[in-house]
Amino acid sequence: MHSHAQALFMVGIMVGSFVFGDLSDRFGRRPIFFVSLVLQVVFGILAGLAPEYYSFVAFRAIVGATTSGIFLVGFVIGNKIKILKKI
Repeated sequence: MHSHAQALFMVGIMVGSFVFGDLSDRFGRRPIFFVSLVLQVVFGILAGLAPEYYSFVAFRAIVGATTSGIFLVGFVIGNKIKILKKI
């Protein structure tokens, strides 16, 4: 059961990289960064309080998707600031 939960977490990361990457191109990186941060906090708490395995796995997959949104979008924002400081 642990390996299935971890595998679905990784699937969430893969799906989130596509979804949040596309959303950040459409709506801007900063708003999507903060939306994914809030979603990760909410669904992380829900995963910790999940009463059954299936809801835990679903919440954990959403946390994986938002993890991708935070790290990928944050990386691009950080590189943009780094490049602008050099100019």
